[in-house]
Amino acid sequence: MGFSIKNWLSSFQKYFFYYRDGFYELPYIANSPELMLASFGSMPFVKHYPKKSYFTTDNMFLKGKGYYQKLEEGLWLIISDMEIKKDLSFKLYYEPGIEANYHTLNIYLSKDTKVVRFPKMNLDLAFEDHTWGLYKAGTKGLNSHFKGQKSMFLNIYFSIDWVNQNIASNGVLKNKVLEDFFKSSNESLFLPNFLENKKEVYENVIDSFLNRDKNEGIDVLMLKRNTLEIISTFVNIIDDDSIFKTASATSEKDKRKIVKAEYIINNAIFSEFPSIEYLAKEVGISLSKLKTDFKAVYGTTPYQYYSNKQMNYAKKILSRKDVSIKEVAYTLGYNNASKFADAFRRVHGHLPSEL
Repeated sequence: MGFSIKNWLSSFQKYFFYYRDGFYELPYIANSPELMLASFGSMPFVKHYPKKSYFTTDNMFLKGKGYYQKLEEGLWLIISDMEIKKDLSFKLYYEPGIEANYHTLNIYLSKDTKVVRFPKMNLDLAFEDHTWGLYKAGTKGLNSHFKGQKSMFLNIYFSIDWVNQNIASNGVLKNKVLEDFFKSSNESLFLPNFLENKKEVYENVIDSFLNRDKNEGIDVLMLKRNTLEIISTFVNIIDDDSIFKTASATSEKDKRKIVKAEYIINNAIFSEFPSIEYLAKEVGISLSKLKTDFKAVYGTTPYQYYSNKQMNYAKKILSRKDVSIKEVAYTLGYNNASKFADAFRRVHGHLPSEL
């Protein structure tokens, strides 16, 4: 018997929002964008408007809206805007017998603003996290989010055939780091706060989607051009120094624990590092397993992850030129400006005074 969305829904409906390891779980088919959208559209708590290419949902677990567009054969764009009401995991499910042949370039944009105060200058600065990720086709991803989070996701899906057609020397995917990645056993590339100063690259795409009703439709050719510009910018800038390579053999249960550890670290960016011992106790895992699994999921150690994020924020703050290095060091929990400068150099390759 062939596959059908109706049969899938009948089999999986009992697992919608199944509570596991502290998270409610929502499975969806991830073999291709078409099947993913069909599985979402069949869910009883989702309203799907295929003629207008968007879907909405508002239930006790999440509230959100998503737009999608097929740009050409093998190239799709999906943007979703979500408010998480309960700790929630989106679980990728691959239907047996159907090829999983789409890679994903994902940009995660947090709408939860962090405000940093500089009392001496009567200055408040607001920051929003954004993270880029590249995931191979068939990756067994588990995207976990926490109650109260408001986020936007921009996903570019491109098939293996599309990659092969565009990987020639003059193609948009000609990059040694990416070629090595696709040949390797690594499942994903993780890039926290990548392209911090090039938001316009993806903001144009987001604006065209969110304003499609106001603009009475969408210019698909322009959207395709802007999407290819995102891919091209990503390819031209990515290098070994900007990425964390992840090869996740971690179980779903342990991965959720690591996601919790990362959430705790993110909430401590403007204070002291919470310590490995504290993280291990909070998420219920041994010290050695925390270190091993965190590196498997995020490609680096917990402290280096924390330090990289801190120093990315520091660089952005110092670019204003109206705050001192000493003030930024103190704001980030450093009582010694020279130690802050050393940490900054380890991440950025130069001293903060050389900006």
